[in-house]
Amino acid sequence: MFFDTVLKEGDFDYAEYRGKILLCNELSDENYKKLLENSIYTRAELGFENMSAEKVKYLVEKILLLSETNYNLFKEKFPDQHIDLIANHQGKLIEDFEKYSLDEKDIILLLGDLSKITHQTKIEIIKKIDSDVIINNKDISIIVCTILSNSAYIPLEYQVLEGVFRNATSIENRIKLFNIQFEKLSVEDISNLLKILPYPYSEIAISRKRPTIPLNDYNNEFVNNLSNQGLISSFEVKKDEIKVVANY
Repeated sequence: MFFDTVLKEGDFDYAEYRGKILLCNELSDENYKKLLENSIYTRAELGFENMSAEKVKYLVEKILLLSETNYNLFKEKFPDQHIDLIANHQGKLIEDFEKYSLDEKDIILLLGDLSKITHQTKIEIIKKIDSDVIINNKDISIIVCTILSNSAYIPLEYQVLEGVFRNATSIENRIKLFNIQFEKLSVEDISNLLKILPYPYSEIAISRKRPTIPLNDYNNEFVNNLSNQGLISSFEVKKDEIKVVANY
């Protein structure tokens, strides 16, 4: 056993001892956890590539810090465990974002509904990822639209907003996002976004059209925004619908 190599009288190296325990695959998973359960030490680097999956999971939860070395080793040897490591050190990810190689699958896992990442961290990730990734990946666009439509305003390049509008599938999320971004949009931008929306919303951008949309909170805010800026001729609220008159 490894203990024989470190427990030498008069020549005890505690740091080496800890390291050997952390990398001891000979212990059962249960005994491994019990031995380390009161440990106060963490590691920015550890060559854990030969450890069992259960021990690695424990290391992620209790011992390992987010570092380039740990992150890259997880990504190479233990698929998706690097996401769990990030979830435990979200501030560190945002602080050193450029150091970590995130592919599109990683971004989907980080931003998705099942992620342990907080809403605010997701916002910070969206701010930092390349615009082309959001625009060109439909799945990421859909997730970004869902997150940003339920958040306070953050600045977005128009190209990103248009890409999200083209790729997203939820009309509710798109209208909510439209409302959030409305005050920062030009008349031309608004017209282009309206044309991207599905029928009947797209008809609002067509002269003399009179589309009817469902009555709900986000649509009510939507038509009021357009009306206040003179971008529609008028609207009328009925029992369960809003009749919109496009400009002439």
